[in-house]
Amino acid sequence: MKKKGMALFVTLLTALLVLVGCTSQGNSNAGSKTSESSTASSSQATDNKKLKIVTTFYPMTALTQAVAGDQAEITTMIKGNTEAHDYEPSAQDMASLQEADVFVYNSEDMEGWVEDTLKSVTNKKLKVIEAADEVEAISGNVTTIDGTTATHEDLEAEEHHDDDADHDDHEDHDHDSDHQNDPHTWLDPVNAQTEVSEIAKELAEVDPEHAQTYKDNANNFNQKLQKLADDFANATKNAKTKTFVTQHAAFNYLAHRYGLKQIAITGVTDTMEPSAQRMAEVHNYLKNNKTAYMFVQEGTSDQLAKSLTEGTDTKISTLNSMETFTDKDALTGDGFLQKMQDNLDHLKLVLE
Repeated sequence: MKKKGMALFVTLLTALLVLVGCTSQGNSNAGSKTSESSTASSSQATDNKKLKIVTTFYPMTALTQAVAGDQAEITTMIKGNTEAHDYEPSAQDMASLQEADVFVYNSEDMEGWVEDTLKSVTNKKLKVIEAADEVEAISGNVTTIDGTTATHEDLEAEEHHDDDADHDDHEDHDHDSDHQNDPHTWLDPVNAQTEVSEIAKELAEVDPEHAQTYKDNANNFNQKLQKLADDFANATKNAKTKTFVTQHAAFNYLAHRYGLKQIAITGVTDTMEPSAQRMAEVHNYLKNNKTAYMFVQEGTSDQLAKSLTEGTDTKISTLNSMETFTDKDALTGDGFLQKMQDNLDHLKLVLE
């Protein structure tokens, strides 16, 4: 009986020890899983901390998105058909800048209001990126329909020539309306690559943890822009007709890059109206030169173009300066590329 009792006791003790060991191991594993879960959660929280970026207008949003990818939340200041040259930031814009990590604009030539706006921002962490900082600027002078070269101020004065009061009002030009340099740098796909690289470089300084991501994204997007640049070069190099007529003088960088000649009806802002004399000259030019197409800014009224082309064989098409947008789905790098491709396709209508 004592041996059987001892054997039974040993058996029960062994079973108890095994049970305790399993329970201990289970608790240990549970602790390990909890620790792993906590680490994963912490890592995920780090990954989900996206840069808050404010951009001025569509091209800056699209190019910044192409570089930042999923690493940023981007807010666009200028929406819809609002004119970008003389924009006045809203209270909401200023609040966004106060909370942002990064502010991206094109250039002082384009957004002349930026300098004064930033003076009111107290956000010390805000990184300001001038995307076109490394782009070589070209003159904002415009080749007009009569073959002469006019400055933005010349065209403004001409617009108000018939109204002496208005003319006097426009003799003193503020910073926003002076366009000694053409501000439309992004419409040349080579310049666009320079801007993309600048944005990537600056974002890497703000967020070095994702520096390689920004670099890779920029390189991939610039390859697509280079393909587009090659397509422009191939379409224009053997063209017999290299002159195009546009209502808004936004495409001088593009013309300069590919040996084209832009003849503009108005200046570098799309809010100007030509004088009666200028309209008569345009009409005669279109008729006498058998101009196949006249280009208007996509998304704007074509009523002026219809008046100018009436009684001629000239058709109306569009070129997109991308200064305004109405399609939210296009606020991406791919959307930018598509708009550039559309411009090339439309230019091919006059390139022979």
